[in-house]
Amino acid sequence: MVSALVRGVSGWINAHPLVSFVVFFSVFPLWLPSTALATQILIFGLFALGFNLLYGYTGILSFGHAAYYGLGAYGTGIALAKLGLGSIWLGLACGLAAALVGGVIIGFFCLRRRGIYFAMLTLAFAQLLYFIGFHLADLTGGDDGLRGIPQLRVGLPGFSVSIESSLAFYYFSFVLVALAVAGLTRILDSPFGAVLRAIRENSERAAACGYDISKAKLLSFVFSAMFTGLAGSLDALRLTVVASLLVAVINVVFGTLIAWVLVRDDFPGKRVVDGLIDLPFALPTIVAGLVLLALYGPQTPIGIDLAYTRTAVLVALLFVTLPFVVRTVQPVLMELDRDMEEAAASLGAGNVTIFRRVVLPNLVPAILAGTALSFARAIAEFGSTVLISGNIPFKTQVSAVQIFGQIESDNRTGAAAVATVLLIVALAVIVALDLIKRWSARRG
Repeated sequence: MVSALVRGVSGWINAHPLVSFVVFFSVFPLWLPSTALATQILIFGLFALGFNLLYGYTGILSFGHAAYYGLGAYGTGIALAKLGLGSIWLGLACGLAAALVGGVIIGFFCLRRRGIYFAMLTLAFAQLLYFIGFHLADLTGGDDGLRGIPQLRVGLPGFSVSIESSLAFYYFSFVLVALAVAGLTRILDSPFGAVLRAIRENSERAAACGYDISKAKLLSFVFSAMFTGLAGSLDALRLTVVASLLVAVINVVFGTLIAWVLVRDDFPGKRVVDGLIDLPFALPTIVAGLVLLALYGPQTPIGIDLAYTRTAVLVALLFVTLPFVVRTVQPVLMELDRDMEEAAASLGAGNVTIFRRVVLPNLVPAILAGTALSFARAIAEFGSTVLISGNIPFKTQVSAVQIFGQIESDNRTGAAAVATVLLIVALAVIVALDLIKRWSARRG
């Protein structure tokens, strides 16, 4: 019965792939701990679909397909950040146009060769575009990346929609990707799609049947570049505060644990450790960034090189935010009445039960207060992350550095918009944690 049900569901999905895609990805972010991760999966999935059109359906292997992803991303980014276009649709159109033109030009030259020669030519063109982008630093930002891309509102007939939140941006990307998938499905189900499959199976026989395989290959190449460019354009707009949320969660666990050890245990050097907890408060954040870069950078003395990675951003944020939870939980633990714990133990309660039923309810308000302060600090941190992160756009560039980049680009409106969003997000988290704290107090 179960196997029959599985076969029935599988058959329905195969018969209705587009509907299945829409249903699955409409609830996809609800299954993941991070909406930004869901957006990244959606964008990279579109990249894979574009590549599959060329390789999977036409049988042509390209080693340089990331070039069209980059053309789409830089086309959109430059249009919005450098040219000052006030419409997100115009920005996306510029990204698609850049990828489309690149696909036509590169495809025209590369498709004159076959097999490994074609693949190596595509790689050569991709490297050519890479070096052009790298050396046009005034336009592309070079190795520092393109900064100052504003997150504009999506203009629709009669109204506009903000996509500044990660969930709103996911559904904006979802609609565009769904339209792209619908267009790709239409292409593959058309006679042109049948010609592409015929070329993949036997190009000589397809040519003998009267099909212009050179034109079909070029169209396949251009369509593939266009879908890949759309993925790059969407990636140029993606923002996230995942690192701050992750830092807050880690601080809840380890901050509470450190506070417990400092209050309840005695060990050599306890006063030194207790004093070091306040070091991030006293140390200028740019000095903290230099210390972290010296410890975890390319010349690391401890053999751990984290520089210019997301892990480095996480470590930097943990360093500057850990004291918040420790210092809010520690006084509560010191004032906690130990008689209640002893009474629970005399009644046969174990250590875990005592902590969960007696200690933890008293610590929850302090933990939530420390978490709120930790998140608010992390979401706007600049000094400790600016050096060790490398500020790589779409990878390690935090929001505070993006604001700085927009100010440098004389885009003060964009900088104010991002800063306002960060303020609203931090305020919302603090208010939500305060409500949770009051609810917990009423239950207690």
